[in-house]
Amino acid sequence: MLMVQSPAPLHIFLPPMVSLDLQVSQHFLHWKQHDQLILSALLLSLSMEVLHLVIDCPTSCSVWHTLEQALASTSNSRIMQLHGSLQDLRQGDESVTQFLQKAKALFDELAAAGRPISLADFNLYAFRGLRGEFKDLVTSLVTREILFQMQICLVIC
Repeated sequence: MLMVQSPAPLHIFLPPMVSLDLQVSQHFLHWKQHDQLILSALLLSLSMEVLHLVIDCPTSCSVWHTLEQALASTSNSRIMQLHGSLQDLRQGDESVTQFLQKAKALFDELAAAGRPISLADFNLYAFRGLRGEFKDLVTSLVTREILFQMQICLVIC
């Protein structure tokens, strides 16, 4: 399994006897060899569209961080799109089960993207998207401060 390596260990160390001779750390050499293998794998797996962003990065860790920074705006726009989809979600002709499955899928995608929403917010989106025939039930639930539990949604879905 390929993993981005941690930052490099110390390049040199002082031998047990106090001396001014510095030696290259074997731990560093081992790390450098593994890092170069991971770096090669990362570079080979990138498309030409993003390769130019990282071609000068000396370590796998620097490649990873550079890509993370460069592609973060795409993630942010995806998160905004998911929030918008959740806000615009309407039951329409779907069954309650189908509607709640869609809502839960958006809820899960936001959590997977690192921006989970609270259960209370999820409930508000879900309540708002239900057809008019459920409005009395929603009003009753909201005024009594009873919120759906995610487990109930899972059972329905």
